[in-house]
Amino acid sequence: MISQTQTSIQIGIEERAHQAVLATVKTIRNSIVSRSVHVENLSLSLDIFGNEQELVNILINTLQKDPLLEGIYVGFEQTGKLIGCKVENDGFVQWVQPEYYDPRDRLWYIEAIKSSDPIYTPAYVDVATKKYIVTIAKAIHNIDGQLMGVVGLDLPLEKIKDNLSYLETKQIGSIIIADSVGTILAHPDKGMMSHNIRALSGQMGQIGKAMVRGEKGWQIIKYRENNYYIYYQPIDVINWSVGILMPEAEVTGGSTAFLTQIGLSGYLVLISIIFFAVFISVKQKN
Repeated sequence: MISQTQTSIQIGIEERAHQAVLATVKTIRNSIVSRSVHVENLSLSLDIFGNEQELVNILINTLQKDPLLEGIYVGFEQTGKLIGCKVENDGFVQWVQPEYYDPRDRLWYIEAIKSSDPIYTPAYVDVATKKYIVTIAKAIHNIDGQLMGVVGLDLPLEKIKDNLSYLETKQIGSIIIADSVGTILAHPDKGMMSHNIRALSGQMGQIGKAMVRGEKGWQIIKYRENNYYIYYQPIDVINWSVGILMPEAEVTGGSTAFLTQIGLSGYLVLISIIFFAVFISVKQKN
């Protein structure tokens, strides 16, 4: 009976961890992928690109409607000009393009013109804000298929993580997030932020490589002198990966205490049965 109960508890723990991973994956996916509608809409609004002020007004209006956005902009193929707006001091201002800055040389632009769908960059440090951001971008073409430019928007990693804070109090374990190239975006040890998860030593580094490959699963690992359960699963479309890290002591501690209670209860029941059987036997002899 105890063996069956232990198995049931283990299955329950695994299911809770699995649900925690799924909840985190869903939250991140919704936070990022749902924002692609902004670049989709702008890429179809070719009539506004000839009027700079009208474009600026639309960009500011988009920022006002979505508090998760840090900035939104359009880079033009023919001129290399960038028109964009950003959040600043609780308001919205137009970007001033530095002389050295050519959007056509940036990763978000280069990757966007290779695809007909929105692209999602790995996290990187923004040159202006010095914050980690993720860019969603989409190429703009005219009715003849000619490349006009690329529209992009920035999501600060800090705001994305704020959306996850309630999960760590509501769900079990600590959250680890790595992007498509392995950069650690969330970790219970703040000192690990921006490190590459594949470069970590020991089993955690091996798990990190599996996460970046888009694999899913769970394992008991030795990490910093302690044993942990880690459950991990990829986030489709953006190619990130989420892990839930749980100390083994917290997992087995609860089940061991529960099993001890069951064991004591079992012994009490057995003693009661024996006592009752002896009592009946003595009574029948009398």
